Amino acid sequence: MFGRTFTVKTALTDFFQGAIGETKFREAIRQGHIPHVRIGSKIILREEALDAWMAEQEKKSIAKQYPYRLAK
Repeated sequence: MFGRTFTVKTALTDFFQGAIGETKFREAIRQGHIPHVRIGSKIILREEALDAWMAEQEKKSIAKQYPYRLAK
């Protein structure tokens, strides 16, 4: 049904491989920037949602770097 899921700690180590700090990651989750599900006090993140979020962030960064480039 669903693919791999992560807690905050496992997302940081397994998905992001330490490239982002826990404080900034939790802040982005709290602000609603990163898709997640909260079950009680646990935060659950789906790998597919993180992949989609990362792809969206890459598109935004490219658009900022190259504002005159035409989209294909």
